[in-house]
Amino acid sequence: MSRFDLLNPRPDDWDAEVDAWAILTSAIAEYKPSSVWALFSGGHDSEVATHIAARHPAFSGVVHIATGIGIKETRRHVYETCKAFGWPLVIYRPRADNRYHAFVLEHGFPGPAQHNRMYQRLKERSLARHIAQFKTRRHDRVALCVCRPTIR
Repeated sequence: MSRFDLLNPRPDDWDAEVDAWAILTSAIAEYKPSSVWALFSGGHDSEVATHIAARHPAFSGVVHIATGIGIKETRRHVYETCKAFGWPLVIYRPRADNRYHAFVLEHGFPGPAQHNRMYQRLKERSLARHIAQFKTRRHDRVALCVCRPTIR
């Protein structure tokens, strides 16, 4: 699996791409998901993670969650990137009662203490819908590949 401990610095010859590939391959071998999806927010980190996941034979496609608070250029970038590389793209949007503007109208603008609640409404529920849609059997696992920025 990974050549480093998350709490210790990486060696000077560390190759992030090789390490990411090893982690992905190991996770797929161990958990045997029925499908493997890259979560592509439109940012650089998630685009790199998507490129790595897309090279794996088990790759199923890309998931983008249009939260309603992003800019249209981001959605366009996700769409055009997926189209250019031939990656299947599934886009989710929060249901009407979970959208940001509905929350603001009812409760006011969320502060830092509301981060978890907003994450749940804008993203987590969409991910749950995706998993439910792509599970083929009750105990299936659906792999979601994300990039966690590292500190070097």
